[in-house]
Amino acid sequence: MIGEGVFPHDFYQSLLEAGWLGIAMPTEFGGSGLGITEAAVMMQAIAESGACMSGASSVHIPVFSLQPIVQFGTQEQKERILPPVIRGEDKVCFAVTEA
Repeated sequence: MIGEGVFPHDFYQSLLEAGWLGIAMPTEFGGSGLGITEAAVMMQAIAESGACMSGASSVHIPVFSLQPIVQFGTQEQKERILPPVIRGEDKVCFAVTEA
């Protein structure tokens, strides 16, 4: 799969099934209730496993990018956005554009 430029669906699914995508999410929304430090340790383990930053990058968005919603979102936003991501029904992404 190296160099093919495809999303690692099997890897993502295995982390989802093990509950790791919700590592830094509140338990009331289906997360594990751990914190950013624990999530960073998980990302380091992924990178050191041989997956490098490409492996960690495939899951860092759902783990870290939802923290503004966790910290500052309304209850409605948290209930609407967090559970589907933690359950794997929705994926979180970002786009970068350049001139």
